[in-house]
Amino acid sequence: MIKKKRIASIDYGQKRIGIALSDEFQMFAHIMPTILASNKRQETINMIVKALEPYEIDKIIVGLPLKLNGTKSSMTLEVEQFIEDLKNGTSFTVMPWDERLTTTQADRTLKEANLNRKKRAQVVDGLSAVVILQSYLTTLV
Repeated sequence: MIKKKRIASIDYGQKRIGIALSDEFQMFAHIMPTILASNKRQETINMIVKALEPYEIDKIIVGLPLKLNGTKSSMTLEVEQFIEDLKNGTSFTVMPWDERLTTTQADRTLKEANLNRKKRAQVVDGLSAVVILQSYLTTLV
């Protein structure tokens, strides 16, 4: 199998940013430490870049939080602006990815693992990023 550049994903939140990273074969998503968002967008972008710096990244997939009916919400608009800022602030290819229900799926998985609410809150954003990335990676096969 031929190694490729990795793909990262982001589950953007106003308080926490979940990040996941693919393996070198772009088959599996792995959770990375969650980043606490800054109230300054560029600082948040700088933290993301620093977290991804040790890896050869091909692109970043950012979860786009659409409503269940596919329409945009105020959070969708905020994430779209974050995507534009990330594109302008880095050299990465950045693309949106429909993330409907990923947080729900991640939270359900953590509940099934019998984690209490506090422990779930610590990892749900990262696990949501894993779900986003894994759904994207399955389209590459």
